[in-house]
Amino acid sequence: MADRGLIDWSRPWSAPYAEFRSLLESDDPRRALTLAAERLALRTRGGLPVRFVAAADAGTQDYEEHIARTGRVPTRDCRHDLLNALAWLAFPCIKAALNEHHVTHRNSPSPASAAGRGPARDAATLLDENGLLLACADPALAADLAAMRWSELFVDARGRFGASSAALPLGHALIDKLARPFKAICAHAWVVAVEPALLAMPAAVQRAHLDRILGERLAGELQSPRMLLPLPVLGIPGWWPPNQEPDFYDDRRVFRPAPRARC
Repeated sequence: MADRGLIDWSRPWSAPYAEFRSLLESDDPRRALTLAAERLALRTRGGLPVRFVAAADAGTQDYEEHIARTGRVPTRDCRHDLLNALAWLAFPCIKAALNEHHVTHRNSPSPASAAGRGPARDAATLLDENGLLLACADPALAADLAAMRWSELFVDARGRFGASSAALPLGHALIDKLARPFKAICAHAWVVAVEPALLAMPAAVQRAHLDRILGERLAGELQSPRMLLPLPVLGIPGWWPPNQEPDFYDDRRVFRPAPRARC
């Protein structure tokens, strides 16, 4: 698959997945990914071993239902699907919880979701495809992001942003888009309050801790897309050289002001 080579593993957004890069470079990436899943003892929330299989494996069965019932994740030989498999390796607790969340809310529709997917599944889809975990030890940064105060967040607080937060892309579609970066890429961020000590730990320890605690919390908290905050990811300090210029953030097509409250 030619487009696997477009991933730049030196970029900060690739960091949670860089240890698995050789799996995508294999002649048979699904087999390599499955062997890695076996070594890591990946399981669904129902306890089934996770395996990566051909796209046709589910037949006519719903994708998420198929994973929950069999542990088999249909995976095409394309960057989008292979990045999804990498997300399973890097964030196994969250991915298993997302799968369970989809199935639970699909099979137990509320009145609000009777005519469609419902807010809980919409939130799960956004996090799964386009999500970013922002571990934040500074409440002021979290407040600026929630209020879409971009200058305060990325210019005024630039010096402490990296020391007070860690941004970990989760969504495989988000990482796929970042293979060809453009300024307007916007993630859906789950902001997680953490203690400063966590941010001083090695990146792999941070990732494993967030995966575990958020996998446990996901079902209770991921009830609406409104809990996920818009975050133009190439504005994150250290992620993209052009954002070293303060006027980078003046582009209101990307760094939009917060909507005005309705009376």
